[in-house]
Amino acid sequence: MARAFGAGNLTALRRTSIFAQGGEFAFVLYSAAAGGGVISGRENAILSTVIILSMALTPLILIFADRLLTVEKSLEGVDPAMGLKGQVLMIGFGRFGQIASQVLLLRGIEVSIIESSPDRIREAERFGFKIYYGDGTRLDILHHSGAADAEVIMICTDDRRATSHIAELILAEFPMAKVLVRSYDRSHTLELRRMGVDYDIRETVESAYLMGGEGLRALGAAEEDIREGMDEIRTRDEERLALQEQGINQPLKDALDKGVTPEPLSRVRRMIDHKEKQTDDDDFGSCGQPAPRLLQPWPLACGGRGGSGGDHDRAGLDRRRAALQRRSRRCRGAACFGPAPAGPAARCRCAAAGDAGI
Repeated sequence: MARAFGAGNLTALRRTSIFAQGGEFAFVLYSAAAGGGVISGRENAILSTVIILSMALTPLILIFADRLLTVEKSLEGVDPAMGLKGQVLMIGFGRFGQIASQVLLLRGIEVSIIESSPDRIREAERFGFKIYYGDGTRLDILHHSGAADAEVIMICTDDRRATSHIAELILAEFPMAKVLVRSYDRSHTLELRRMGVDYDIRETVESAYLMGGEGLRALGAAEEDIREGMDEIRTRDEERLALQEQGINQPLKDALDKGVTPEPLSRVRRMIDHKEKQTDDDDFGSCGQPAPRLLQPWPLACGGRGGSGGDHDRAGLDRRRAALQRRSRRCRGAACFGPAPAGPAARCRCAAAGDAGI
């Protein structure tokens, strides 16, 4: 029937595999036939068993047929990677590689780009990009793509396993090139760093930082506070990655096998507050009470030297001034944006900075 309606051989075979399954209505027919004496009870049992087996095996037959009857990719209008030369070799031209390549092309950098999807290559040509067909997981394709002469190789594929395989291949065969890799997630980043890539970036991390910063901007935060907040999260994220690489927070093998244990930003905020509180307590003395005014020396009860002055007092004042300025910045920034809410519980750190004369 498929051939009669103009379908190809592959489509016809695929439809044939679907029709191999018997229907549930067969059980009704066999029971009625057995009741009317058309077939014996033994024959009814055999036929019902055949239907049951066909229903159980059909999903497996479909899986096998999909793998066996894969449609070959049409390479019409697509040039294979052969004898390419360029300062940069980019592997993968999906949504990530398309944006990354434009930064280089804008500056006139010679970029050779290979992609394994013919449809994507043809689509890119509509916009003026020249992309070559090639599978970056194959060493011979990498040689034809100019990997041996490239100064930088950028791996922008979206398949985690393929990305890791390509990175491992390039690091072993082309050690002179700098390898920049798009990673899938945190555990993938740890895996790539263990391999020794020169640079990696998680595919969503920077856009997430920008979205968070835009949230602060929408709440009326100052640009300086937005930049400081984003830089602080970046720094702490890198510090945690460094610890995880060393297996301090979580053994590296577990991180690679099971994934990294997530650490939400609310916990990071509490860690920051705790650390700053310890710093502030150290600055304000063992009793934890600030001087009434910024330039007033420490009380004797807090381990200060009263009003005697001297270098020791000046160093203490400098530490107190820095701590109070940090508090003041927090009051202008993430700690309490916009007009201060009413109520004593909402004073946060603004009151501490204000009471101290900042």
